[in-house]
Amino acid sequence: MARSPDYLRLATSAPRTLAEAAFDGIRDVVLVVDVRAKHLPVVLANQAAREWLTPADAAGLVDSSLYGFLGAASASVIESVMGSLCDVKTALTQPLTWRSTGDELAYSTELKLLDSSQNQRLVMLTFNPKAPDFDVGPAVDQLPVSLMILDRNFRVIHANAAAALASGVSGSLIGRSALTLRPTSILPREVYQRALEGHIHYQGVQAPWRDGTEQYLLVHVQPLAGAAGVEGVIVLSGDMAAGAH
Repeated sequence: MARSPDYLRLATSAPRTLAEAAFDGIRDVVLVVDVRAKHLPVVLANQAAREWLTPADAAGLVDSSLYGFLGAASASVIESVMGSLCDVKTALTQPLTWRSTGDELAYSTELKLLDSSQNQRLVMLTFNPKAPDFDVGPAVDQLPVSLMILDRNFRVIHANAAAALASGVSGSLIGRSALTLRPTSILPREVYQRALEGHIHYQGVQAPWRDGTEQYLLVHVQPLAGAAGVEGVIVLSGDMAAGAH
């Protein structure tokens, strides 16, 4: 813990080892990250964090990127959430999906900007690992819009029920190329390539439905931000006629 922030070292007059023991005794998962660095490195993690979160690599949590411990959807919004913290006296509670022992679980997470030195901008994230939020999977499946998350090779790594229904294929979409599915195959490959370069694209398309009718859809393609930059593509599509009412 050589990089632990000074505020924790000075928080108690007790010996350093006792302060560490008190911190590790907190039952909630606690992480402190430095948001001045683009990859949001973890500078401090308590025992609960080390037990509950899946390490991004064998080195453990400290110095690892926060993105490595978040689900894809939360990783795509965490930068904007961090940016909304501007007062050390005010905490923000945000539902975030965390990777734990191979699974992704949603927890109400408190984010608090800490009073730290000028060369650091530290945010503390805290959640109770024994009180997960409701499973977001069924909620996402009930969305009236199609949602797909693609990797850098444009293969599906997540799709909700609406996306599966609109895809034109049977079985799981995971691992399939979006360039072979509806409505994503209607857009040229260059649209997705540009998303990997950070661009957002909106386009209305006419897509065939299973019963042979035509559907007018608005397709929204945007980059999926991660620890090393853009790591994939998010595709949303919805019925333009429904949105007009």
